[in-house]
Amino acid sequence: MKQEEINLTQIEQKAYRVSFQDGLVEIMLGILLISLGATLGSVLYVFAILIPIFLFPRFIEVIRKRYTYPKIGYAKLPMDDPKKTAKGIFSYTAVVLALMVICFLLFGKVKDAAAYKKWSPALMGVLMVGGFLYAHGKSGFIRYIVFAVLAVVSGLLFSIMSFESYDGLIINFFVMGGIFIVTGFTLFILFIHKYPKSTKETKSDNV
Repeated sequence: MKQEEINLTQIEQKAYRVSFQDGLVEIMLGILLISLGATLGSVLYVFAILIPIFLFPRFIEVIRKRYTYPKIGYAKLPMDDPKKTAKGIFSYTAVVLALMVICFLLFGKVKDAAAYKKWSPALMGVLMVGGFLYAHGKSGFIRYIVFAVLAVVSGLLFSIMSFESYDGLIINFFVMGGIFIVTGFTLFILFIHKYPKSTKETKSDNV
C-alpha cells in the first residue's frame, strides 16, 4: 500500500513538473509582488491582490494554449479540495501571526507599531514559505526550496536594515518580484528551446 502511494505521488509530481516547467507561474508571481509593492499604502492595494486572483489563472491558460500545450500536450491536473486548501492557508497564516505576536510579547514590543513595520518583510518571507513548500510537494522542483530559503533570508535582511514606515517591505516586494520575473522568463526561454517543435510537428516528422 505504501509503495502504491509513493508511486502515485511520483506520478502526480511528474505531471506537475511537466506542466509547470514553462516558468509562467514564476512570472505571474513576480508581477503580483511588484504590483503589491507599487500600491502598498494606497486604495489600489486591494485591487493588486484581488485582480490577479481572477485574471492570472486565465491569463496563464491563454499563454499555455499558445506556447506550452502545443509542445508537450495537455493534461488535466488533479485539483485539491478548495475548502481544504483555504483551511490550510488560513491555519498556516494564523500560526505565523501568533508566533510573531508571541515574539513581540517576549521582547516587550507587542504594542510598538514600529516593530510590526520593521519586521513586516520577515513576516512576508515566512508566509511565502508555506506556498513554496506546497509547490515543492506538488512538483518536486528543488527551486521552490531555494525560493523558500531566499524569501526568509531576504525578509530578515530587510527587517534588520533600518527603514522608515513600510519601506523595507516595499523594497522586498520589488526585489523578490524581480527575482521571480527573471527566473520565470529564463525558464520560459529554456522551455521554448527544449521543445522547439509542437507535438503535431514531432508526430508528422516521425511518419
